Amino acid sequence: MKTIRKTILILSVLSIISCSKKKEKAETVESNSEKQATTSEKNGALALNVDFSDKRYNDVYKHYIAIKDGLVNSDKDAVKKGSGEIGTAFANLGVEQSLMDAIAEMIRTDDIEVQREEFSALSNELTEILSKAHIKSGKIYKQYCPMAFNSEGAYWLSTEKEIRNPYFGDAMLKCGEVKAEIN
Repeated sequence: MKTIRKTILILSVLSIISCSKKKEKAETVESNSEKQATTSEKNGALALNVDFSDKRYNDVYKHYIAIKDGLVNSDKDAVKKGSGEIGTAFANLGVEQSLMDAIAEMIRTDDIEVQREEFSALSNELTEILSKAHIKSGKIYKQYCPMAFNSEGAYWLSTEKEIRNPYFGDAMLKCGEVKAEIN
């Protein structure tokens, strides 16, 4: 009986030690991931993996990606912030009024679904603009979700091949496919 108790006690202690080491390892991995994300954010254009000859396009694209990421995370405040910043970048380019209207609506509304609808219009027009701009290095991925907007489908631009769907957030994060590369 004493042998069984000792065995159970030893196994319990080993189990506790093992679990605590896994937790420490997981915390280290999370910490490293956070450091990498922070470094990427600080590097600006490097985090986008694309660089335009005309630096004004770098600003536009950087703020567009901030809006996309806000929609992926269903963060309406991040969408509003990115929309305000891209509005300023658009003013420097002299874009069509329809783009400025879409941006204004994304700032005005608190409805994430309305922001997503306006983002779709923004994505379509920005695809045309960026396709004509000279990309010095890197590439942009034009991605498509066939299920967005009641299966009408919608496009967006991304710096990565990996699908992170801005139209559904967590509900269907991986829904979509790469349709084209712009470089």
